[in-house]
Amino acid sequence: MVVKVLSSSPEETQQLAGIFAQHLINGATLAKARPVIISLEGQLGSGKTEFIKGFALALGVSEKVLSPTFLIMKKFNIKAGPYTALYHLDCYRIKNSKEILSLDYKEIIKDRKAIVLIEWGNLIKDILSKDHLEVSFKAKSRRNRLLTFNI
Repeated sequence: MVVKVLSSSPEETQQLAGIFAQHLINGATLAKARPVIISLEGQLGSGKTEFIKGFALALGVSEKVLSPTFLIMKKFNIKAGPYTALYHLDCYRIKNSKEILSLDYKEIIKDRKAIVLIEWGNLIKDILSKDHLEVSFKAKSRRNRLLTFNI
């Protein structure tokens, strides 16, 4: 299913992410015995990090969420719900998928209690699971962003 939504501010993007996160939690995704892997794709400044901030907030993450461009990956503990860990990966600086594999990526994506959000996921398509979800971001104007959910 493809759903398109127009966001007119960073706050609105965060709210949409929170709704999406709650939908995943309430949708009993855990019953499928797999982690949730979401690829976030779009040009610089299109709203990917704002989306992750709202997603994390909806899951009860109290830490400040920043894009881990230089760290590549950041793990957050989830306080409530069936999932226990939120992984935020930023593949902007990745030259090839092997770099992500060196960060225990294969182990992370086996954890059925993990949610994995991957900025620039299109750069590691060759190692994404076939059942990953995808959210694309496109700047329509200085303020407006089109979010396309492939779920």
